[in-house]
Amino acid sequence: MSDQHKGKLILNMKSELPALFPSTTIYNSQTCHILSGGTGALALQLVQHLNAHGAKRFLLLSRQGSNGLRSSDATMLTDLQRFGIEICIEKCDVAKLEDIQNVLHTAQMKFNVSSLKYSLLHLAIVLDDAPISKLNIQRIENVLQCKVTGAMNFLQLIPGEQLENVIFFSRAASTFENPSQANYSKANIFLDNYANQLSKL
Repeated sequence: MSDQHKGKLILNMKSELPALFPSTTIYNSQTCHILSGGTGALALQLVQHLNAHGAKRFLLLSRQGSNGLRSSDATMLTDLQRFGIEICIEKCDVAKLEDIQNVLHTAQMKFNVSSLKYSLLHLAIVLDDAPISKLNIQRIENVLQCKVTGAMNFLQLIPGEQLENVIFFSRAASTFENPSQANYSKANIFLDNYANQLSKL
């Protein structure tokens, strides 16, 4: 996994903006792009962006599967498929290793490639807002399992030689805390630091 983009990009607004994605890997038409939280608005915008630059294989994961799509979004994905874009939408709880194992197997069967290369875009979130005085273990775990356990599960199950890119999506909540989102804020802080560690590997 050396010499590849893993983690997050840091933009220095005082200098020229770098290319957001290295075109030789993130836009690779043979790579399977895994998007957790894959039926959300941001994920679907990313699918269109990546496809516009050459990406052709997508594995979209969400806890509701295709049932989580709005009719207009389903139509958009169907239109992409008419142009030869391969899109697999699967129901998956990323906090469960078994679910991820199953969808990775499904992707290999769907795309008919035994040693598939992957780019991971981890967007999945769970919100369980509450003032700190009302936070309990269950509310903390609800949020951490999706963002934290989910990220670690993917990296545990996908062999390093098959993983081309890892991109974690966190939010400004890790810096500008909402008093009712302490659990979510800490999950984002973990991803920030985890990405930093991965980038040093």
